[in-house]
Amino acid sequence: MVYIELIILTDLIIHHVFVYATSLFLFIRVKGYRLLISDIFNLLLLWLYIRYHILLPVQVILIIVICYITFHKQKIKASLLYLAFNMMLGGLAEILYLGGKLNWYLLLIILSALLILIITYKVVFKKIKDKALIYQMIIIERKKRLVLDVYLDTGNFMQDEHNNPVIIVNNKYKKIFKRKDSMVLCQTVNNTSFLPTYKFDNAYIKLDGHYIEVDGTIVFSNIAFEGMIGLDILGGNNA
Repeated sequence: MVYIELIILTDLIIHHVFVYATSLFLFIRVKGYRLLISDIFNLLLLWLYIRYHILLPVQVILIIVICYITFHKQKIKASLLYLAFNMMLGGLAEILYLGGKLNWYLLLIILSALLILIITYKVVFKKIKDKALIYQMIIIERKKRLVLDVYLDTGNFMQDEHNNPVIIVNNKYKKIFKRKDSMVLCQTVNNTSFLPTYKFDNAYIKLDGHYIEVDGTIVFSNIAFEGMIGLDILGGNNA
């Protein structure tokens, strides 16, 4: 084996590019310790290929394990996308270790193309977010900090029994909030029901590059976004 240090370094760089691209496309936030553990498994995959030339099915299984460790949530979608990136490159290990030496020119072209694709997607998505009225919100509850991309529904004027504006949050975050506050009337196409609202310590929303503090309560629902707010939320006090 030659340039083993460079092979390992390049393998980790590509792995991180794949993780960043996957998290960007699927809107997943990756925790640092999970990324570190996935680095170890990714190096194990590289070593097994170089040392034992493991077959493609075994590589796929290890990649799925890496995705499960890295992304945890949405692991099926993430695994498929992460695997697609590997297949697009013709197999990560084969490109890194081809004929006994590192193919730097091919690697540079592929990484440049992938980086351009990611940057283009990020720029386009930012414009879509701006047009779709999506804002970044931080909710703090008992020292836990939740960062959400919330959609502004201009027709939403939902208020709880105390006339507080209501923030609709995706059900997957429900386990963070335990303090019930009041009830809110929720009307859908099919039925009308009362749902419990929950308190939080502090909440901030990003407007024009600055965070302002907002008031309200939370209600949970199975929505497509991480969260939804109404126009009344944007009338908060400066933090």
